[in-house]
Amino acid sequence: MLFVVACGSVLTTLSALLRPSVFAWVISGWLWLTVVFANLAEAVAEGRGKAQADSLRKARTDIVARRLRDNWRVGIDLRGAETETVRAAGAHGRGAGPCPAVARG
Repeated sequence: MLFVVACGSVLTTLSALLRPSVFAWVISGWLWLTVVFANLAEAVAEGRGKAQADSLRKARTDIVARRLRDNWRVGIDLRGAETETVRAAGAHGRGAGPCPAVARG
């Protein structure tokens, strides 16, 4: 879709150069601004997506769970279908109570 707008921008700019008018220049400027800001929005969205993916990858290796039978265990070491106790973090870091969860792997 952006390619179509870019082609339209080129065509309207050529039209404005061949037959100058205020309307042609305004439309041309509007289309060029659309192309520039669409590229900016796409770059920002790509950067946010990469940052979120990195954050999810990091969280996958940094999660620590308190096992019902043993002591603390890092989330990456959990095996599939192991039941774990998860505490929701409340105010001042205190948990809100146990909540059984199943680690999927």
